[in-house]
Amino acid sequence: MKEKKSSKTITFSRDEMNLAEFPLAVLSTRVNPNIKTLEFQDTIYTQDKKPITRKWIITGADKFGLPTSSDDEVLMGLLKLTADKEFENPKVVFTRYELLKILNWTTEGRSYQRLQKSLDRLSGVRIKAANAFYDNKTKENCTKNFGIIVAYEINSGRGEQNQPSFFIWSDEMFESFQKGYIKKLDLDFYLSLKSAVSKRLYRYLDKYFYYKSVIELDLFKLAYEKIGISRNFKYASSLKQQINPALEELLQKNFIKKFEFTGKGKNSQIIIYRTSTSQLCLASGISSTEQSKLTQNLKEENQKEVFNEYDTYSFAQGNSGITGIKNEVIDITELDPLTKLKNEIIEKLKQRQIKETQSLKLLKEKTLKNLNKISKIIEYYDYLVGIKSVLVSKSPVGFLYRAIEKEDTFYLPPKFSIKEDDVEHEVKHVKKSKSENREQLQKVFWEERNSQIDEIRKEIDEKFLREIEEEARKSLSNMKGMISSINFEKAVTNRVNDKLASLYALSSFDEWLKERKAI
Repeated sequence: MKEKKSSKTITFSRDEMNLAEFPLAVLSTRVNPNIKTLEFQDTIYTQDKKPITRKWIITGADKFGLPTSSDDEVLMGLLKLTADKEFENPKVVFTRYELLKILNWTTEGRSYQRLQKSLDRLSGVRIKAANAFYDNKTKENCTKNFGIIVAYEINSGRGEQNQPSFFIWSDEMFESFQKGYIKKLDLDFYLSLKSAVSKRLYRYLDKYFYYKSVIELDLFKLAYEKIGISRNFKYASSLKQQINPALEELLQKNFIKKFEFTGKGKNSQIIIYRTSTSQLCLASGISSTEQSKLTQNLKEENQKEVFNEYDTYSFAQGNSGITGIKNEVIDITELDPLTKLKNEIIEKLKQRQIKETQSLKLLKEKTLKNLNKISKIIEYYDYLVGIKSVLVSKSPVGFLYRAIEKEDTFYLPPKFSIKEDDVEHEVKHVKKSKSENREQLQKVFWEERNSQIDEIRKEIDEKFLREIEEEARKSLSNMKGMISSINFEKAVTNRVNDKLASLYALSSFDEWLKERKAI
């Protein structure tokens, strides 16, 4: 499946999103034969804030062992073969040469042997997904015990019979394909990545970058539960050494715009920023005209995904990780003026009794302009405290917190002079701006929501989207003779958008407001 965008030909494949959420293979080309199980765990929350613990347990066949990083590549190749045949049959016919060319492997004898060993491991693996397999039809997480492929046959393709090779997907995997829980994947880009960590991180980020421009994660949980780095690396510094080269590679290839580490020790976080267009647009099949529009949308987009806190969990003892990486961790705060100013403000707020965790939440989504105003607010606050103003007499820290939280509407008197008319003006300004500010926020919300739905429409399976549209038309059929055809089509579009927003758990306006102002 080759599709041409601009001057570059992109090899599109597909990725099954349950397999993109948790690791399948160890991060090495060899596995300790004594290790038969890998386990991962996290916690997500329902809309009514009830926790759901998800467990992802992988076991390998005694004879063949657990999948390796090479097997992840082969799996992507199998998905490519299946996507080329439009997921029409769980039994996929292919030639060894065809698959090796897809994977960019040499066609010499040892590559054929390597391929067969990978198929042995992939056909022998079992996954116990406890509350961790998302069913795209019921829109719920369920529990399944399943395999990846249930059978395969390798033939040379030569001789009188001239039999092709084939493999057969498990019922669970093929059913997930049919239900549309798949996304586009730029296979050439994936295969061009140098390390197993880069490849695994790319697939995980690519799943979420279609809808979010910034992702914030607990460093330990990203490393252990989502990438599969060995828990033998117990310290934040050692985990950074494992992840940093992969981040640098994704940065150099323009898949991410930047990344930064915050917090210390067990409280370490990583924030990763999506690039404006580049690989995001290429992998999504977005034209140059659409790229321009997306770039503008992303400039206005400030929404950040804060992932759920994952549970701590004990990994299979002795699991192998990537070793021997000695790249020095780069302190990008020296290069990023926004991050540098943010860190300075965090320190100032700490001196004024506002905790670092609260400061991080206050300052997320803030631009350089916002941060400069916050610096002025702190100066103004210090002035008020110095003159013992009635504005801060009851709760100085509370006043400062609220002022920064509402920085966009907070009134700063000229030269920070505290006069009665200034105070009166401030009160009137805040009251007047409440309704205006809500209208502005609603406008930003709908712009962001429409942008998200546009991205979902580009990525969602076309057959599944047609089913949703047909369902919307049926539900609105009684309106067809009452309104114009143009307005009827608009109503159908709005109904489909509402359905997509529900299926992908997009925030309502009130939820969106709470996320922006969360303490």
